[in-house]
Amino acid sequence: MTTTQSFDSLVASSILLFSHCSEWSLMKPFLISSNFNNIFRSNEFSKQYLQNLFQLNPSEINQLELILRNNVFNNKTKEKSKRKRRKAEEKIVISNYFDILKIYIQCCNKQNYQITQMKDLILNYNNKQQIDKINNNPLKTIKNLLKLQSANNKLNIALNEFLTNNSLLNNNKEIFDNKKFFKEIFIQSFRHKKKISYLDYEIEYIYFTQFGFPLFIKSGYDYEDDDNFFCNISESTIINNQLLFRQEHKSSEQRVPHFETQFNFDEQILQDLKLCCFTKECLDKFSEKEIDLIVYEWLQCGLLRYTNSIERKADDYGRVLNIFGHDLRHNNDEEEENDAVL
Repeated sequence: MTTTQSFDSLVASSILLFSHCSEWSLMKPFLISSNFNNIFRSNEFSKQYLQNLFQLNPSEINQLELILRNNVFNNKTKEKSKRKRRKAEEKIVISNYFDILKIYIQCCNKQNYQITQMKDLILNYNNKQQIDKINNNPLKTIKNLLKLQSANNKLNIALNEFLTNNSLLNNNKEIFDNKKFFKEIFIQSFRHKKKISYLDYEIEYIYFTQFGFPLFIKSGYDYEDDDNFFCNISESTIINNQLLFRQEHKSSEQRVPHFETQFNFDEQILQDLKLCCFTKECLDKFSEKEIDLIVYEWLQCGLLRYTNSIERKADDYGRVLNIFGHDLRHNNDEEEENDAVL
């Protein structure tokens, strides 16, 4: 009996391993039998599937294991509050391989649904009776889907440009493979409201790191000015519903030009993020400042056209921003200053 169960488990596992998770919404493997359901939900199968899916080598699997053991983004003590926390503020708990696989399946299902929805809306756009069954506002839906696709393309381009043009990473290819820095990206939402003196931008995406760990990233950018007399800019990045940093800038062009900036960040979230994104070789080779500034520049990619806008504003005033406790000045700039002093 034990042998039969073992054989059945092997068959179920093999079928699932050689199918793509995008097909499981139709296959519904968890409904085929209790054996399929047990295999599907097992941590061992999830680990093997993710290893095949993301082509993780033994070193990367060990790093992913370390990330899970460290309970990243969930180490902070919960603050007691009488008020109920909103769903958007709840912590995202990823404690095992099945949690990761579930997130990836949800991303694929959402992406496939959007593709199918777009196709149906376009094909049936002139058929009012059919289109009403699909969507009551097809044009708006098509525009929103196109915005998401456009944002996804631009984000991928921005990330690839960052990885291609960063001299520090390119000069250390023996320990950093820019082609493996991330596995996949799924845009979840995109908002861009722009008026004459006000701008509100926000993007949410799920970013699977080189080790296959999912990061829920939300980047926000707000801009407000008044005929160039004053200017307020704020940026923020939230990782897995934990605020990593918020940067605020205020400047004025009145009689006495005024420039003020603040950068607040969470050290624990930053350390967790670095563990999720960099190999031990990178963390050992690069200085803390180098790694922290790489993290900042990488996350700036999510702002798309507004990347480094506060940095440019600081340049206009002859100031250097303080990012994660470091001056935002690259090694080349420091070398040029040292040469000038000499």
